[in-house]
Amino acid sequence: MTSTLDSYAAVRRVCRILVPQLADWCAVDLLDDEGRPRRVSVVHRDPGILPVGGLTGLLPDVPEDPVGPLSRVLIGAGPLLLTAAENDIALLAARTPA
Repeated sequence: MTSTLDSYAAVRRVCRILVPQLADWCAVDLLDDEGRPRRVSVVHRDPGILPVGGLTGLLPDVPEDPVGPLSRVLIGAGPLLLTAAENDIALLAARTPA
């Protein structure tokens, strides 16, 4: 990670290392300099599953009253334990821009 000053490039590199060694897929969302949520990396163990052009870019603004795990994390809620992963993943997928 120290070989670049570009934090997004460093995150993408970490995702490529994690998949497939530790995970089937990895998605990273960060707040940009203006405080807007941005998906900076999506990596899957089978790259053919991801759409051409990827799934990165600006995300919808974080609501004032966070509903899902992504919103809660982005407003600084701290670590979250997801016990109903299937419902949370469906919720995240529904909010991901096409």
